[in-house]
Amino acid sequence: MYKIHVMISGDVQGVWFRVSAQDKANELELTGWVKNLFSNAVEIVAEGNRDNLAVFAGWLPNWTAKRND
Repeated sequence: MYKIHVMISGDVQGVWFRVSAQDKANELELTGWVKNLFSNAVEIVAEGNRDNLAVFAGWLPNWTAKRND
């Protein structure tokens, strides 16, 4: 099992990012947590197999573009 720890900043609070990240992680059978920070960033810890973590990590920076489609 592998783990990633990510901090995401920008337009990520109040726009369903945290819920979307949880849904994507569940879809990829990852475990962990996502939480909003006082700095208006979001912190993510995810664990699972390497391939699914790579897909998840690749999804993160593209989320804003996808939600505006």
